[in-house]
Order: sequence, then C-alpha cells, then structure tokens
Amino acid sequence: MNDAAEISFDFIIDEQLRESLESDYRELLACLSSRAWKATHVLSGSIVEALLVDYLLGAGYDAEDPLKMTLEKLVQAAQAAGVLSQKAADLSSVIRGYRNLIHPGRVKRLDEVVNEEGAQIAAVLVSLIVREVSAKQAQEYGLTAEQLLTKFEDDPSALAISDHLIGEARPQELERLLVSILPERFFVLFELSELDDISDDGVLTRLSRLYYDAYEAAPTEIQQKVAKHYVAVLREQSGRRVEIYEGYLFRGYFLAHLTDAERKLVKDHFFSRLEGQPPKSLIEATEGFSEYLRPGEVNPFVDAFIRLISYTANPSLAETATRTLVAEFHDSLPVKLEARVIARLDNWIDFHKERGRSEAASRVEQIRVALSPSDDDIPF
Repeated sequence: MNDAAEISFDFIIDEQLRESLESDYRELLACLSSRAWKATHVLSGSIVEALLVDYLLGAGYDAEDPLKMTLEKLVQAAQAAGVLSQKAADLSSVIRGYRNLIHPGRVKRLDEVVNEEGAQIAAVLVSLIVREVSAKQAQEYGLTAEQLLTKFEDDPSALAISDHLIGEARPQELERLLVSILPERFFVLFELSELDDISDDGVLTRLSRLYYDAYEAAPTEIQQKVAKHYVAVLREQSGRRVEIYEGYLFRGYFLAHLTDAERKLVKDHFFSRLEGQPPKSLIEATEGFSEYLRPGEVNPFVDAFIRLISYTANPSLAETATRTLVAEFHDSLPVKLEARVIARLDNWIDFHKERGRSEAASRVEQIRVALSPSDDDIPF
C-alpha cells in the first residue's frame, strides 16, 4: 500500500474539490489501515467518480452530462479520451457497484461482496487513476500552479527547464501561482528558514526565480494584477510580509503597470528602505526602477545607493549596490536623466573630498568612470 499513499491531487484546480479529495483520501487510508473494507470501497469509488467527472467537465465532454453518468460510463468515456489505461479500466470493475454498498437493502438483494482483496485493489486503483489523470492534464494543459510550485520546490534541476514548464502552463494557472499560491508558500518557508537573505538557500532561491520567470511569461493583464497586488500588500499587510515581498517577490520593472500615484508610493517606500544597511535582495529588487524616475527623484535614488556604497563596512553589499546602480544607468535610465545622475555623483565626490574621505570619494569616482562613455562609444 505504499504506492497508494504516495499521490497528490495538486492537478485539481478547484480548491474546494482538491481539499475534499485530499480529505477523503486520508480517510480512505485510515479505513484501509483499520480493515474497514466497506468504507474503503465506498470512498475509493467516490474519489474515482469525482476525478473522472472533473476531468470530463474540464475537457468539454458533451456527449452526455458527466454529472449524470454512471461510474461505468465515466470510465468508458475517460478511456476513449485516452485518459485511462486498459489496466485502470479493468480494475475499475471492482468499484462500479460502490454506490450499492451505501444501501443495506441493495447489498443483500444484489449479493454485493466486500472483502480485503477488493478493498486493497480499490485503493490501488485510486492511486493509479490519480496518476493517469494527472499526467493527461499536464500533457494537455500544462502544470497547475500547485504542480509548478512542487516541481521547483523539490527538484533543483527544474530551473534548467523553467521556460518549458512555465510556457506550457495556462494563463489562469500563472495568475494563481503569482498572486496567491507561490507567495503564501514562500512566506511559510521563509519564516521556517529564519533567514534574512535567501542567497544561500536553494529552495527559496528557486521559488523566487520561478516567480520572476512566471511573471515574464504571463500576459500583460496578469502582470498588471501582480503589480497592483504588490501595492495592496504594501498598503495593507504587516511589516514582515512587506519586507519579504519587496525583497523577493517584486522588481522595479513592475512599475510599468502602475498609476503615477501608485508608482510614487512604491518609490518613496524604496527610497526609505534603502537607507541604512538593507539586504542585498532589496537592492536587487530595484531592477528596472530607474526607467520610471522623474527628474526630481533622481537625487533621492542616487543618494540611497551612494550612501550605502560610501559608508557600509560590508564589501559585498557595496559591490551589489555598485553593480545595480551601474546596470540601472546603462539599461533602464532615460537618456534625458543621465546628466542629472552624473552631476549628483560629482556632488558626492566633492562632498567626500572636502571632508577628507578619500576612500569614499574613490568609490564614487569609480562609479563615475563606469557611467562615462568609453572610447568605444565615440562614433568614428
């Protein structure tokens, strides 16, 4: 019975149905362990019927109403659709009369027999059908949000094929993954890990990568929902959740889908959070941020990075801030704002030199050089 226990209903999209099936299956295993053969039989039949009805409804089966079909007809329809193997169809004969077992009169009249052998087969049949329906669902519609989450959480190699896995998923599953399924799991795992930064934690790093890859693959309307969901988190959620979200479930390029007022809210929040000793994840979360800066926001943006680079005693943090600022200048910053950034850096260089802070001045000068046009940019 080990095989029967190792199954998952994460391919079921409807949350209430999935929870109901999971509950019934736990009860089935308990009944089997307690040698309650009749209950095992009834629960097995109920689970299989629900699985097949759900699949046929989702597949648009219209030869007959799946909700009114007998279990035998459901099995036949599923087999014809290529969902069930011959083995599963044959084994299903064990549970076809499961509804009769609920009525004592029918049991006696139809001479229904329930024993250990039939119960064991019924439980194994549930496991078999779950696997076959799950495989067919993945083949036809891609993985569900829950399946993507499980894949990336359990399999380090999933990153290598993330484009394929995410690209095959339905848009509604990407939305569920981005707005609810992945963030909620991320919060749980992050709290369990007791980390302030996930750079060295494989599972959390993979889930963060899954989040951004899924965002890139999602349609524009879903990207907009994700961006606005972050704003809602920023306004309504607790400080700890905001910190986790902004560091690992947000990027500056999300601003593309926000209103001016929402962008200002996010930018002001980030300017304040970048002061002091922010985690590297928060610095990296500003990717694409500079594209949406207004002229009056250039100085606060540059100042947040330069203060960190000038005064931190953490070389790794200074390196991350330097790399991020240079990348923002070259990759995202509007050309019309470049002169303002250069001027602000010059101000900082003069400020440090006037106070005899030669090392800090040197750090800023190095950034100034990295932002200046090289000889390769001269058009001749």
